[in-house]
Amino acid sequence: MKPIELKTPPEQTQTITRVIFDILKEHGSLTVVDTWER
Repeated sequence: MKPIELKTPPEQTQTITRVIFDILKEHGSLTVVDTWER
């Protein structure tokens, strides 16, 4: 899997990255099974 290439300004990219990281830190990684159970 290759990294996602965002075509947004660096400040916005940093904000998006931080939000995704915080979600993963709080809830753990998502799996396909977890997705169906929610």
